[in-house]
Amino acid sequence: MSYTIRKTSKLFLRNIIGSELLQNSPDLTNGRGTVIHFIHSMNQDGKEIYQKDIEKNFNVNRSTASLVLQELENAGYLTKEISKTDKRLKEIKLTDKALEFVCEFDQMIQELNQKALDGFSDEEISKLKDYLGKIISNLTKGDEENAI
Repeated sequence: MSYTIRKTSKLFLRNIIGSELLQNSPDLTNGRGTVIHFIHSMNQDGKEIYQKDIEKNFNVNRSTASLVLQELENAGYLTKEISKTDKRLKEIKLTDKALEFVCEFDQMIQELNQKALDGFSDEEISKLKDYLGKIISNLTKGDEENAI
């Protein structure tokens, strides 16, 4: 079972990394696009995002998170602004360039999902999501730090 899940995950990743979108975005290597997508998702939920959120979500140390955020800022994907609620913190904000990337990335993921689920009925897709959710829950039980 774990082999099948691992192979599926690698195939998804290979399709994403090999996509025209990421091939044409050399400054978004090594998961930087995922960081942008995470920030966007949290903003959609109305949450302010700080470097500590990146550290926790991606399980990286302060210097790694700082480096990635600095590279994204230098490439024009985000800005850092003093928080309105805590002047000691800098809130991470996405630029229009990042929002354009998120839109294109979401479109690419939607097309990849359609390709992967070709031939599945709506009921099968629903069951697959339930089964994968149960696997994730089982594997993260008691380990909230690594929960997805």
